[in-house]
This record gives sequence, C-alpha cells and structure tokens, in this order.
Amino acid sequence: MVPVTDIVSISSPKLAQVIASQIRKRIVSGDLVAGEFLPFEAELVTNYRTSKPTIREALRILETEGLIEVRRGGRAGAQVLEPSITYAARGVGVLLQHRGTSVADVWEARTILECDAVEILAASHRAADVRSLRSTLARIQSLLGQPKVFSVEALEFHEEVVKLSRNKTLHVLTQALHEIVAAEMLLAQQQGTVEEVTTGHLRATRAQTKLIQLIADGDTTRAVDLWRRHMNAVGDVLVRTVGPAYVIDIVE
Repeated sequence: MVPVTDIVSISSPKLAQVIASQIRKRIVSGDLVAGEFLPFEAELVTNYRTSKPTIREALRILETEGLIEVRRGGRAGAQVLEPSITYAARGVGVLLQHRGTSVADVWEARTILECDAVEILAASHRAADVRSLRSTLARIQSLLGQPKVFSVEALEFHEEVVKLSRNKTLHVLTQALHEIVAAEMLLAQQQGTVEEVTTGHLRATRAQTKLIQLIADGDTTRAVDLWRRHMNAVGDVLVRTVGPAYVIDIVE
C-alpha cells in the first residue's frame, strides 16, 4: 500500500494545476480583469476545498506565466495582470536556443509571416491603415541620422504591417520573435561599417515607401513580391554581417 504522505505529494501538484487552469480561464475570458485581486488565501482554500500548499503552488504557476503578481505589504495578495507576449516570447526564445536555431532560420520564418500579412493587408486594407503606415514611416525616416535608434525603431513598421492585417495569430507569432529579431538588427548595426548601415537604412525606407503605395493600390502580387525581395535582401546582409550566428549567441 502506498503511504498517505506519498499520495499527497503525488496528487497535490496535479490539483494545483487544475486550480491554476480554472483561474487562468477566468483571467483570459475577462471574468477577472487586470488590477483586480484574487480572494485571500484562506478564502481560496475554502472555495477550492484544498490546502494552503496547493493554493500556493497554483498561484506560483500563474505567477510564472505572468498572469498574476503576488504582492506583499499594504494590500497583500495575488493581483491579476494583463496577459503579455513577454512570457510567451521568453519561452519561444529558450526553445529556439535549446534547438540550436540559427539567426538565418528565424529571419526566414519572419519573412514568411510578414509576406502573408502583406498579402492580407493589400487585399483588404482600409484608408486609415495606409495613413497609419505613412505616419509611422515618417517618424522612422526622421531617425535616419540616429543609426542605433533607427535599427530598432524601424521594426515597428514591420510590426504594424502584421498588426494591420488583423490576423491575431500572425501578430502574436511575430511578436514572439520580436526580441530575437531586434537583437539581430542591433548586432548587425554594431558590426557593419557606417556606410553599410546608412545604405541599408535608406534602402529600408525606400522599400517601405513603395510597399505603402502598393498596399494603397491594392496590388497584392507586387506588394508581396517587393516585401519578399526586401526581406531576403536584409536577411542576406544579416548573415553576411553577423555570420553563422545562432539564437543562443545573441539573446541573453
């Protein structure tokens, strides 16, 4: 017969996961909103008919997922947080590092995702989308004299293109790769010559300007072709500048 103590040690973590799952569903469904506090520990123990250790384990699970923050002092307790891409991106980054993923591999995936977004956006854009892209481009162009800032801020144009496609899954996937791509761009900027960096930035803004016009014209085929050629060209520069780097080399 299995000792009672062993039964508790095996079953408690599973029960904690069930409780965490129930609370998680309430958070993502909006039943529990950001800033709201969960009931105090004693009340949670009563509500779920379990023990303090099990409740604490459930809260630890949710805290590692970035869905709550356990506060101490003042108004102590577990406060609900807005679900963030940060935790998902961190997990994706670790997995890509563990699998020995190359920088080129990540950029290829990013290219596929962005070209799909361009196709959607060009086919179903709104006038406000074009205005938003032009406004973003104008801000980015104003940073051409600041290479370090430009290298990272220019990624916002890419992010916006995907966001405006209104495909939520594409947007989440590109956001999950954002930190890695930003590290790639920053490293390339640091290792490239001033002339290479300046030329690359000018080419980027020219490609963005042409893309906006093709989207405005609803020219899906040419928009996708332009963006694929642009992304491939940037990828070639990254590989040439950074070398055969891997995600584990550039992301802390």
